Amino acid sequence: MISVAISLIPATDGQLLIPAAQVTALLRTLAGDLLAPAGAEDAQGEPRTVDEAAGAMNQLADQLDVECIACTDDPGTGRRR
Repeated sequence: MISVAISLIPATDGQLLIPAAQVTALLRTLAGDLLAPAGAEDAQGEPRTVDEAAGAMNQLADQLDVECIACTDDPGTGRRR
């Protein structure tokens, strides 16, 4: 079982925000933990399904990273906006 601390940041409109770096780290940790017992005798689930679920989590983390980079970098100079 993993233990993860996530920061919640209140926005002015009352919404709660989670830093993207923490979301992607959580997704990657969950994917890794899902794959870790895959070779163990007591592993649960169909290996292909487990691999696909972990792959989807990593792909989502990658997509979030790319979107965040696109939002913070000026495409012409690579500098932050």
